[in-house]
Amino acid sequence: MHMQIHKLSLALRGRPVLCDLSATLRPGRVTVILGANGAGKSTLLSCLAGLRQPDAGSVQLGGVSIGDMDPRARGRLVGLMPQRAEIHWDVDVETLVGLGRMPHRGRWGLTEADSAAIACAMAATDIAALRRRKALRLSGGEQGRVLLARVLAGEPRWLLADEPLASLDPAHQLDVLDRLRDAARAGAGVVVVLHDLTHAARVADDALVLKEGRLLAAGPACAVLVPDVLAQAYGVAVHLARTADGAPIIVPVRRIA
Repeated sequence: MHMQIHKLSLALRGRPVLCDLSATLRPGRVTVILGANGAGKSTLLSCLAGLRQPDAGSVQLGGVSIGDMDPRARGRLVGLMPQRAEIHWDVDVETLVGLGRMPHRGRWGLTEADSAAIACAMAATDIAALRRRKALRLSGGEQGRVLLARVLAGEPRWLLADEPLASLDPAHQLDVLDRLRDAARAGAGVVVVLHDLTHAARVADDALVLKEGRLLAAGPACAVLVPDVLAQAYGVAVHLARTADGAPIIVPVRRIA
């Protein structure tokens, strides 16, 4: 089920934030959204999740507008980890992760399938040992992994994540990137906003690059994450290299006047 973005435009407080965006996102692939601060990345992700209604255009799944879907049905298809997500209830970790199953639950509570999905999500994010801890008493990085597990527990067809690496140490950053790749390999469409260009190059199959609310470039990551495009998007010159095992490295080296 492809996600179609068609001529999407949105203004906030009279200021254009997204301008005539069109793209096709494919399941089974990781699509990274990149751009400088204020480019419209988080706003676009909110539209993809159905949390914001555009002023013009649409986001469609299987030919149906996201905004027109029943919220429960949409929740089974699309899972979002928002930027600066907060935990408001001092419940244990397992209970919080279980909230990701809400769109699937019947009137009789958790099923075996629900319990299995929750356990799998906690194992994938390395938080199984925290299951009985109170979520509000965890570190910021631990809370970030718990919130990602909540999204994974819902087994969405489309997994959207806005800066999921924030507050994580390097080892867990790599773990989260691996989980996003795993979700794509299992057939989900994964769309993630990132700032770190090297992480983006390593995880992305496809990339959308925004500049001032407009789509500057879109396509396979290897064709989009190139010096000319990144210079236009960020105003910096970059150096491209590879590690000994062939992993890409993108390093900003100087501002462009």
